[in-house]
Amino acid sequence: MARYDIKGTEYPSVTEVTGQVKDPNPLMYWAVKCMGKYILDKFIECNVKMGQTIIDEWFFDILGNAKLHYKEVSEKAKDIGLEVHNMISEYIKHKMTGKEYDYKGKYRPEVENGYLAFLEWESKNVLRYIDSELTVCESVHYGYAGRLDCIAELNDKRGIYVIDFKSSKGFYDDMPLQIAGYRYAYHDSALVEGCGILRLDKITGEPEWKDVSKKYERSLKAFQYLTKYWYYAKKRRLRNNPFVK
Repeated sequence: MARYDIKGTEYPSVTEVTGQVKDPNPLMYWAVKCMGKYILDKFIECNVKMGQTIIDEWFFDILGNAKLHYKEVSEKAKDIGLEVHNMISEYIKHKMTGKEYDYKGKYRPEVENGYLAFLEWESKNVLRYIDSELTVCESVHYGYAGRLDCIAELNDKRGIYVIDFKSSKGFYDDMPLQIAGYRYAYHDSALVEGCGILRLDKITGEPEWKDVSKKYERSLKAFQYLTKYWYYAKKRRLRNNPFVK
């Protein structure tokens, strides 16, 4: 998880705080282990019925690789998500300075699909960009930092929004908490009128927008409790951090 050094003081990241509510690894390891044992038992059962008592080595190789394959898929998805974020960030920076952004031939198809999904949504919603890839820090009451994806003014009189880009397969419970943390820490938070999550599908190239403004107060309260719990439970050493007891 990322840590932030703000003027010599270390803070946990927003995603490290929200990660407390979505860590699936222990359960995932158990589920994969159960799956592997089930497949092995059934394979042995079939072999016995066919009069074969020796299992070929290749089967154990395949079974071992299968147990770890989800990690490869997860890392690939993270890499694609990071590339999509970087691509959008470059585009916004170019647009804010009045420059053209040429992306063709630089990225793999899944990344371009996510980017094209963003462009489709942008063309129907964004009036202007205010900031992009901005590091924010709440150092007075809770003690955390993070990097928000985008601040933009949206059409239909919606006003200024904090926007978080996602390339996941769906919307998850921690996402409103995450964006609430960013919004609260933004230095001009009083000017912000809403917040939302833009999911960019890597396969279909379709955008999906979720306005979570109405959940902001409740999500923020949950995030703040999580931040307090993080400090209470983790007891990590963070340089010059006054929230560490």
